[in-house]
Amino acid sequence: MLGKATRLQVKVRERIDSYIKGKTEGISTPPSTVDEALKLNLSQLLRGLTDEGRINRAETIRESHVSIKRGPRGEVTAKIKEYTVEIDPSRRTILHNCEDWIEILSEKRLCKHVVRVFLSLPLESSKKILADLLVNREKWRFEAA
Repeated sequence: MLGKATRLQVKVRERIDSYIKGKTEGISTPPSTVDEALKLNLSQLLRGLTDEGRINRAETIRESHVSIKRGPRGEVTAKIKEYTVEIDPSRRTILHNCEDWIEILSEKRLCKHVVRVFLSLPLESSKKILADLLVNREKWRFEAA
């Protein structure tokens, strides 16, 4: 059946196309509410929180180098190679231990390891956390482990 795509293949292609489109679209006006932010795609949310270079480097980290555990209140504990990332959405805290993270703590921007965690989580979980982070950045705590 050459030339015919299955429904699954069509859905996968749509998701890939949406992701690629989002990579080239930034955020012209930052959203003022979480509901507005949730209308953005994952790539747009990430671009609102870090630069394209870090996103590109995060995409090169193999999925096999990432292990993630979820807690009962939505907490995320991840290990990326020798680094750890802890995200607690209810306490609005991100704890991480790489050198780049320590340098950009005061800017409240994401390093490639934290971006990789969001790329590895289920899409809706990532979007929910990132939308809150983008809109309420001043309420979030970025800490060095």
